[in-house]
Amino acid sequence: MNTLEKLKILGGGTKWDVCTPARTKRALRGPDRIGAPYSAGVCRSFTPDGKCVSLLKVLQTNACVHDCKYCIHSTGCKKKQKTAFEAKELADLFMQMYVRNYVEGLFLSSGVCGSADVAAQKMLETVSILRGKYNYQGYIHLKIMPGAHPSDIKALAEHADRVSLNLEAPTKSSFSELCTTKDYQTDVLRRLSWIEKLKGKDNVTSGVTTQLVVGAGGETDLDYINCLEELYKNFGLKKAYFSAFDAQPFTPLENSRSIPLVRENFLYRIDWLLRFYHFSFKEAKEMVGENGMLPLNIDPKINFALAHKELFPVDVNEASFEELLRVPGVGLTSAQRIMDAREEHKIKSAQELKNFGVVLKKSLPFLDVAGKQTTLGCFA
Repeated sequence: MNTLEKLKILGGGTKWDVCTPARTKRALRGPDRIGAPYSAGVCRSFTPDGKCVSLLKVLQTNACVHDCKYCIHSTGCKKKQKTAFEAKELADLFMQMYVRNYVEGLFLSSGVCGSADVAAQKMLETVSILRGKYNYQGYIHLKIMPGAHPSDIKALAEHADRVSLNLEAPTKSSFSELCTTKDYQTDVLRRLSWIEKLKGKDNVTSGVTTQLVVGAGGETDLDYINCLEELYKNFGLKKAYFSAFDAQPFTPLENSRSIPLVRENFLYRIDWLLRFYHFSFKEAKEMVGENGMLPLNIDPKINFALAHKELFPVDVNEASFEELLRVPGVGLTSAQRIMDAREEHKIKSAQELKNFGVVLKKSLPFLDVAGKQTTLGCFA
């Protein structure tokens, strides 16, 4: 295959990998450098400052020794069109795309061809050419392979602005059901632990992330919340990404039911409440039903508010910032605007809240605005 034919296959092979831009502390390295050491991002995604940017997402190779039942690159996939980039070939391709302003950064993953060490060395060779030969100082996100050697993880982390390792499943049992060639504890969790230690030594400039496939092994939403709790508390995870299971032709799970995107979306909402709205894991677990699943017919924040009517209504003029964040329809920005406005005057109308960005349809039943509250009947 020529380079463009490889790009079509190996670029398309990353369609299920999800990531967002990271802030980087990479220092400027000389006047002849290429690439600004600032945040780049995923194609049609957004940097922390709101800029829409592009990222070349590509595999080093789609050949893989693992048998993940959901994956089109696994040994269990009957449709095999395997190829690989040579290190210099991929580095040259990226630089051509970068100088023509097609992309602003690189997201590089790979199948495990031969072994995790071989895969890591090939990726390391590619990014070494970019950083060394071309003096490229722009954004690079690298996927760490399960089972990678500590020295390879350290070397990759030193070249990258962000590294990630896909956990794929929230429990050891479901992981073992989906893949027999990787060990959940040794190949994945232990590697995440090593990456966390590197981050503490400033070898990883941005937070470590992981990705979970939603529903491939029949897991409950409670399984994912329990998994998040362990990852955030014990592994220093920056963020978890979710990818709803999509049954692919020629894989062992091709006849399984694909998971609706709304379930993926609701798990992201729970993760947002945990990371930014100061909800506890205990509160998040209270949002799931007896079957361990989140009800998909009601927003998790409204679900929580209805289950804790003793906390509402919240007096918009007296509530703390944390109490305002528990109100459906009130976000981080609107809560801060309310706090700022209260320093000058009391809030007397719903129109003021609307001007602050509050979603009145969701929030008014849970707010006391100058002694007035809307009925909860609309959520009954």
